[in-house]
Amino acid sequence: MKSFYKALAVLFAVLLGIYLIIRFVAPYLMPFIIAAVVAFLIDPAVNLLERKGRIPRGLATFLVLGLVVLFVGFFIVVGIAQIQAELSNLRQNLPQYSAWLTGELQSIVNELGEVFSALPTPVTDFIGSNTKQLANKATDLVNSAVTFVAEIPNLLAVLIVSTLATYFISKDKTKVTSFFFEFLPERQRLSARRMEYQIMGTVVRLIRAQLLIMTIMALMTIVGLSILRVDYAWLIGLFVGVLDILPMIGVATFLLPWGLYAIFTGKVGFGLALLVLLGIELLIRQIVEAKVVGKSIGVHPLATLLSLYLGYRLFGFAGFFIGPILAVVIRTIVVEAIIPMLPHRRQ
Repeated sequence: MKSFYKALAVLFAVLLGIYLIIRFVAPYLMPFIIAAVVAFLIDPAVNLLERKGRIPRGLATFLVLGLVVLFVGFFIVVGIAQIQAELSNLRQNLPQYSAWLTGELQSIVNELGEVFSALPTPVTDFIGSNTKQLANKATDLVNSAVTFVAEIPNLLAVLIVSTLATYFISKDKTKVTSFFFEFLPERQRLSARRMEYQIMGTVVRLIRAQLLIMTIMALMTIVGLSILRVDYAWLIGLFVGVLDILPMIGVATFLLPWGLYAIFTGKVGFGLALLVLLGIELLIRQIVEAKVVGKSIGVHPLATLLSLYLGYRLFGFAGFFIGPILAVVIRTIVVEAIIPMLPHRRQ
């Protein structure tokens, strides 16, 4: 039992330490955290240039990081300007859209009058009050998005520091990791290196796959909706890309109801086009996921969903991205460090 309580105490200390670091330390070290993540993401490409191309690691890091900076810079210059214009337009037209949405919901309620009237009074009051709250929430969301986009120029300092830190972390990866392992006792370094290898391999594969899939889904939605001449194609595309992080949900949650609604309201061609776009995106998603992710990351979809919810509750919107990563980290720590501490029944 002493071993069990010791393992439980270590697990509690690990969870508490992770929470305190993310809550209080990470905000001050965010440029370097971003740099570490990017450095591990580009590490395979840097290693390939270093081994196959016989290029010095410093130059290989510079070339790969330069391509990443060019891609991000293109998105900032082209994408942010378009998104800011769409957000400003949406904020101006939001009262009109809110009135339209309220009217549509009211017409649905009128058509289902008999069913609606049969509901208990608290239920009808709840539906009516939440219809107005939905419009208010949409207004607050758009205003917050406009404020965030306006703050992007202030993030350039963070991007510059992160870029420089990424170069040095990737260039001197061996020295950086060895520096931290020097603080561990000799007998624990092998176990720590094994956990580092498993955690970083899984986390990097997860982040790389998710970013690639989200980017592909967002770009395909933007292109498809632009061809269909849909307003706010960039905003919708980004929303669909972020929505894709939710397990077993993804783009179908948004495009499927939209396509069916368009068909039932008489816009058959537009609705079918949305469904075709959805089918293409789902097909490409399956192909890309199979190629990029490869073997399973070892976290059940239910655990991923739980990590998303707990991440959101603990860290806000950023928790949607932090949660799955922490799930992988905690799982590896439990398997490699906590479980070996537990007493095992002799066979």
